[in-house]
Amino acid sequence: MTPAQARALAADPSVTYISRDLSLGGYLRNAAPAVNAPYAWSLGLDGSNIAVAVIDSGIGDKKTAGFKKSDLNKWDTGSSRIIYSQSWVNDGNGTLDAYGHGTHVAGIFVDVRLLGEALAVSIIQ
Repeated sequence: MTPAQARALAADPSVTYISRDLSLGGYLRNAAPAVNAPYAWSLGLDGSNIAVAVIDSGIGDKKTAGFKKSDLNKWDTGSSRIIYSQSWVNDGNGTLDAYGHGTHVAGIFVDVRLLGEALAVSIIQ
């Protein structure tokens, strides 16, 4: 957008606010303190005996299914954290993720290594 176009846009009575197009990026350095995770870790809580349900587009895909090294495996093992799977749609993919979103969501909460900690939660999909 040129400066002249920005001025014309600003003069439009239906425009309330114009912001610059800034680069954004995600950072996890303040995520653990925001949810008081250090306090939970100090009590020895690590997600063991907790299962989180991911009702989404599935988890994993045909290329990664069965991999021994995966973020969705239990810490330092080849054993999957997924303890139950069920597909709620008949799209031919079963419980595999054709879109990548469910895998992304599951990865956020099972392998967030904030302050060197990895969660021990299990997954239900």
